[in-house]
Amino acid sequence: MVKHNASPYSFENANGQIIGMNIDILRLVGEKNGIHFNLVTVYNSAGIIDYLQQDKAQMALSLVSNAQRQKWLLFSHPYSSFEWVMITGNYRNAPKNFQQLRHRKVVVVSGHIL
Repeated sequence: MVKHNASPYSFENANGQIIGMNIDILRLVGEKNGIHFNLVTVYNSAGIIDYLQQDKAQMALSLVSNAQRQKWLLFSHPYSSFEWVMITGNYRNAPKNFQQLRHRKVVVVSGHIL
């Protein structure tokens, strides 16, 4: 499974094709090992989890490992990493780290690892 909107890892180009780093790596793995992968496109991590739990897919790309997921999924070593950023208003009491967000409202995409 690949995410529809996870640039630069996987995303839809102007021709409607899913492209990106994950697709390139998957293609190379398939070519070197004689394996063909059937890609299923999902729109968020919750969609990936649903497909895996319902046995509609055997592998996922771009799914972040956490303790809960490690109870029922196997993860390879990541081939990339990214930094978290926080954008706040310019005011005196603005949080300066993630710990200061405790007991505050935070907006994230539904199904996100945070």
